[in-house]
Order: sequence, then structure tokens, then C-alpha cells
Amino acid sequence: MSEEQTASNLQPTDTKMCPICGETINAAAKKCIHCEELIDQNWLGFKGKTLWDVLALLIVPIVLAVGGFLLNRAETERQNVIESAETERQNAKEEDRGRDKVLQSYFDKMTELLLKEELGKSNTKPEVQSIAQYKTLTALPYLDSRRKGLLLEFLYESKLIAGGSEFPLEQRSVCRDLRAGISEHEKPIVSLEDADLRGISLTNAILRSAALGGADLRDADLRGADLRCTDLRNADLRDADLRNADLRGADLRGAFLVNASLVSTDLNNALLVNAFLRGAALRGAYLLGADLRGFDLVNTDLRGAALWDADLRNADLRDADLGGADLRNADLEGADLRNADLTKAWANNDQLKTAILCETTMLDGKKENRDCPSDSSPSTPQTVPISSPAMVVGEYTVIGENPGGGAYNGTCFILYEDEVGRSFEIVWRIYTSRQKFEGIGEVTEKGELYIMYQGAFHGDGTWFLTPDGSIHGTWRAAGQVGEGTEIWTPVKAR
Repeated sequence: MSEEQTASNLQPTDTKMCPICGETINAAAKKCIHCEELIDQNWLGFKGKTLWDVLALLIVPIVLAVGGFLLNRAETERQNVIESAETERQNAKEEDRGRDKVLQSYFDKMTELLLKEELGKSNTKPEVQSIAQYKTLTALPYLDSRRKGLLLEFLYESKLIAGGSEFPLEQRSVCRDLRAGISEHEKPIVSLEDADLRGISLTNAILRSAALGGADLRDADLRGADLRCTDLRNADLRDADLRNADLRGADLRGAFLVNASLVSTDLNNALLVNAFLRGAALRGAYLLGADLRGFDLVNTDLRGAALWDADLRNADLRDADLGGADLRNADLEGADLRNADLTKAWANNDQLKTAILCETTMLDGKKENRDCPSDSSPSTPQTVPISSPAMVVGEYTVIGENPGGGAYNGTCFILYEDEVGRSFEIVWRIYTSRQKFEGIGEVTEKGELYIMYQGAFHGDGTWFLTPDGSIHGTWRAAGQVGEGTEIWTPVKAR
């Protein structure tokens, strides 16, 4: 069909838009009557245009498209952040409501036991006491720091955690008034032994003569708390904050105070036998006349501490900071002061005659190396830093030597790594004496194992890993002179 026939078949009303200038023209036109451009050859409108002209036309819509995409994405991300934060807030509110319900339910039940079942009275039925004990121990893990504090204060005000400690004769006069009406053999109605009081908030709380023996008080906030004559035997107070707390006359026998903050804490007349104070911050603490014989006080901050008349015989004070401490009349016989700092301490050189001094900073700021080993002394084995208990978990054979001589052998098991990844549990079985010891420990910043143990006697020690996989260590028994040594050999190669 010819072009004339095609054109003749189109009606005059059939039109189209010129792709060049946009004007309306006949649908069959090959040339625009307005811009006089040939339509069939320039339908894209690029005649006479260079590549840069084309790109110039395209760049604006591209930028707008990309900009719109980025703005939409940023808006989407912002909205997601807002929604996530809102979800977290809602979840936190739900958790708070849940904790409130747990605490209120606990208060309701305990109030019922107090009013209707005479809980706490001399004629309390054993089953009522058991219910109170169960309710307390099961509620605590669901509560946060503040609510744990409220629960404990409720127990204290209800006189359900009084008693618990059989104070030695010399301690009774110190706590006579505070423990008036409490029998020496009286046990608390609700025992908090092994209770989950981690992170509890008790700032400035009054808990005089409370029974908190054996409680888990790790990371507890006890700043300024009145804990006079409180029973804290074997309590776990690792990393607890006890700054400015009043612990006069408190029973801290066997308490774990490793890395606790005891800055400006009053510990006068406190019972500290077998307590673990390694790495604790005791800056400005009051320890007048304290019995610290054989204590492990390695790397302890004792700056400005009041240690007047303290018994520090055979104490391990390596790397301790005693700057400005009041050591007047303190007994330092056999104290290990290697790498310790005694700058401006209140003491005299006569007190240090029988102490162990090596790289020790003396009262005048000068170094003393009197007791440093000679070059001919045997070197210690090469060590491998331990980053976590996972490196050493397992079973070992043990050979050791007691502080006073005498070899022994057995096995030990590093059993458990906690959620933090630096603490563990350990069990020894000593064949020679048929004794079992259990301990808890942590990996130190130096990559060593620091362990506190108990069994036939209490003590602590430090162990380090060697390249061949064996573990070497030294240990001390509380209140005894000297150190024992151990070598652990893995049963299976790691």
C-alpha cells in the first residue's frame, strides 16, 4: 500500500504530538509543521545533541530518583529505630509490671502468714516457716535490684532475719546492745543462705544484726549501709560496693570480698577470720587492731587505711598500695611486701626488719631490694596467659607439697564456666589424706587462675598455665604460715 493510500485512510481528526516540540500534528505527518523537524528520523528528539547533552537531560531525574530512594530508606530506618525503641519500652513496662506482681504477691502471702499463721512467733509451725522460706527464695530471682532491696527490708522490719551468728566471747560486748533480745543460738525465721541477692540496692539501709550468712551478694550496692554486727559469714560479696558502710562488729568470717569496694568503710572489731580480701579497695578503711594474720591482700588498695595495732604477720601484701596508711604499732613480721608501695605510710623501719622487701617502695619513696632473689635462683616456668576458663576446663592429676613439707597427690576437676565466662568451680580429691576440697575461682587480669577453696581448712592460691598444658600454682591456708605448691597435669591432652 502506498503512503498516499495510507494517509488517505486516516481521518483528518487523527492527530499525534510532535516528539520534538510537543505540538499537535496530523497523525500521518512525517514532518512537523511547527518545528519543521523530520519526525521519523528524530523520534527520540536527539538530533544535533551530543552524549553530554543527553546525560545532562538524564542526570536530574536520576538524582531525584536516588535522592528519593535514600530519603525513603533513611525514613524507614528512623521509623524502625522508633518502633524498636517503643517495643523495648513496652517490654520494659511489661517486665516491670511482672516484677510488681511478683513482689505484691509475695507481700500479700507473707502478710497473711504474719497475721493469720503467727509467722515469727515462738509457736510458729514448721510448715508455715517452710512456706515463708520457699516464697522468699523463689521470688528473689524474678526481681530487680530495687525490688530485692524492698523485699529484704520487709524481712528485716518483720524481724524474720534476726539472729544467725554465734559471736565469740570477745565480740559479745561489742554487739551486746545491738543484739539485745537475740539469743546467741537463735536462727532466723527465713534463712537467706544461697539466696539470690545479686546486685541488690540497699544504699544507706539499716540492717543491724541481720542474718545474711551465705547469701549471694555479688555486685550489691551497700554504700553507706548500717551493717553493724550483721552476720555475713561465708557471704559472697565479690565486686560489692560497700563504700562508707558501717561494718563494726560484723561477722565476716569466710566472706568472699574479692574486688569489693570498701573505701572509707568502718571495719573496727569486725570478724575477718578466713575472709578473702584479695584485690579489694580498702582505701581509707578503718581496721584498727584487725587480725589479718596470713591474709591474702595481693594487689589490695590500702591507701590511707587505718591499720593501727593491726596484726599483719605473714600477710601477703604483694603489689599492695599502702601509701599514707596508718601502720603505727602494726605487726609486719614475715609480711610479704614485694612490689608494695609504702610511700608516706605511718610506720618505722624497725617494723619492716622481718618483712620481705623486694622492689618495695619505702616510706621515703626509695626502692628497697633487700630480699630479692639472686640471679642464681631457679627461674619460674614460662607461662601462657589464660583468657577464659574454657582453656583449662577438664580433669587433672595433682601432685603437691604442703607448706610444712610432706607430699600428696590426687585429682582435680575444673567443672563449670559461668555466663560471664571468667569464673569457674573446682573440686579436688586428695588421695593421700582422703580429703575433698571445693573452690570457686576467676581468671585474673594477668591471665592466672585465682582460687578460693574450702574443705578441711580454708585458703586461696594462684595457678598459671605453662606451654606444655600443665598448671603450676601456690596455695595458702588461712591463719597458717608458708605456701604449698601444686602441679596439675591434664588427663587428656587439649
